[in-house]
Amino acid sequence: MKVLLVLAIILTISFIFLFMTQNQKTKVCFDDYCFDAETATAIPDQIRGLSGRKSLEENQGMLFVYKNPKEISIWMKGMKFPLDIIWLGADKKVVYIEREAKPCDNNCQSIKIHAQYVLEVNTGSANSLAVGDQAKFEL
Repeated sequence: MKVLLVLAIILTISFIFLFMTQNQKTKVCFDDYCFDAETATAIPDQIRGLSGRKSLEENQGMLFVYKNPKEISIWMKGMKFPLDIIWLGADKKVVYIEREAKPCDNNCQSIKIHAQYVLEVNTGSANSLAVGDQAKFEL
């Protein structure tokens, strides 16, 4: 009986955890241009990222959110399409842009940049952005 109770509690906690880690959406704007971005705040979501997806719709993206600024490493393993990757500091200003990051399967190199947020968008979507540009979003 106690074993069943413990299993029920574990399953309930697991369900709550899965529900809470589903990606929310937020609008990330730069001057006159906005992206509808899924937010990846949980570690499993950040590890998975956009890998395995076939594409992104126009003006869509994924915003990786970290509690504090740190070295954030991104790689393109398992991706099916290229991306523009935008690193943002704690002040939400662009600190680095990797344009046209290409997918890879083996010997993938990661890009490490000190930031607090990373926005991944379709290739070409960041063409008008530059280091120092201010992003606006609320979590």
